[in-house]
Amino acid sequence: MSLSQERIEIRFQEVKQIAQELRKEAVCMKKRLEKQRELFLAGRCYKGKSAEMLRRKEVELCTELEEEINRLLGLADKLMQQAEKMYLAEQRNYQISITRIYR
Repeated sequence: MSLSQERIEIRFQEVKQIAQELRKEAVCMKKRLEKQRELFLAGRCYKGKSAEMLRRKEVELCTELEEEINRLLGLADKLMQQAEKMYLAEQRNYQISITRIYR
């Protein structure tokens, strides 16, 4: 099934928009994580074994969240690349379909 030129454009724009929204959300999450990390570091004045354990847990949490955010950013990039590849493939298919000669 060949898609019309308009449908190709619409689908590509939809996927592109989703990828952009995903990237935007990941960037916002990263900014919030940085603010949270600053708050954790501001609370470093406490001393003691429990404060050290809490600090370690906070660092682990920030690291895990940052890894997840980076995965989301990678996923957004991959989605955009795939959308561009599919767009080009559909454009080629469309061009082939309109130039075919049937006998």
